[in-house]
Amino acid sequence: MTPRKSHSTIRSSDFTLAAVQAVIFTPDVAEFTVPTLLSRVLPVYATKFDGEIQAIPLPSDAPLEIPRVVLGSMNEEWKLSATPARTDCLWSRKAEEESGVDAVQECVDILVDYVKGGDIRVGRLALVLTRVHEVANAPQLLVQRFCNTASQKEPFNRSSNFEIHNHKVYQFPRTMLNVNSWVRCKSITAEVLKTGFVVVEQDLNTLTEAANETTFDAEMARDFFLEAMQEANSILELYFPKEAK
Repeated sequence: MTPRKSHSTIRSSDFTLAAVQAVIFTPDVAEFTVPTLLSRVLPVYATKFDGEIQAIPLPSDAPLEIPRVVLGSMNEEWKLSATPARTDCLWSRKAEEESGVDAVQECVDILVDYVKGGDIRVGRLALVLTRVHEVANAPQLLVQRFCNTASQKEPFNRSSNFEIHNHKVYQFPRTMLNVNSWVRCKSITAEVLKTGFVVVEQDLNTLTEAANETTFDAEMARDFFLEAMQEANSILELYFPKEAK
């Protein structure tokens, strides 16, 4: 792998989508059944989830966080993991030419089709995006972007890796949902490859404390995920503007 040319700034357009995780939280755990999930997902998405089906028989008092069923693709690009309390649809970039442009929409379609029957109450939603930018001097570029001149000189002048983590609670402008917005920017140094990466992880999710009193139907869930994707793009632009500020 040849390292990409280093620049003095990082822009939002430099990043490539590397992973998507869309999550529905289902607080009424007694509603969950493996046959319901399989009957709604596999007839439509059998070609996507063409790997081995892991359906795990567990006693009724088994911990809720243990998956009851896991579906995957043979190329390990797609995965669906379901527990009584949550279902995660995940996409991971496996080929250099993959852009991931449609991955969010595809994850959303799968989860929406699962809850369309109306017999599964969704109380919370989350969208997690991971983006990467290959660049040789990743720690220094992050320090330069987020630290003042004095801090760049000391104590961050020789950082081998660097990370910032920010959390906000605010309201989506269109759906008016109150959400958590977590942003984590970090550097990763790959010494063997003589290069490095800036990784941005974004987690937009509705509030935990509202889950027991909230019900998202299929279209409300779709609206959240699509707005969350738009918001994530806007937030990335704030952290790494197209034009230097």
